[in-house]
Amino acid sequence: MDRTEESHWVDLLSKAQQEQLRWLQDHRCLVEATHAPADPLHDLPPGFVLEVLVNKHGVVKIRSTDLAQAFDYVFAAAKNLFEFVEAYDSTWRGVESTTDSEAKRKK
Repeated sequence: MDRTEESHWVDLLSKAQQEQLRWLQDHRCLVEATHAPADPLHDLPPGFVLEVLVNKHGVVKIRSTDLAQAFDYVFAAAKNLFEFVEAYDSTWRGVESTTDSEAKRKK
């Protein structure tokens, strides 16, 4: 996928899903979509891989041909991971603080 194709998938999301994407990005998630060619060995048609890197703590990844359904899946999984980690580790914050942002800019 070239740069245009890499960001084009975002335009295909519903308004609600675009808001959910912003929520993920605000919580230190990197969301990427890449082309997946057909895989005759496993009888998979061409599609894409949607991947969410969750604040460097985990990865949620799905291969699909249905963008809306795949996004709903990775959003729910990433959000559940955030809720689990925040419930058991009070020192971990998903949302980037202004102190963190300032430290990154100084580097």
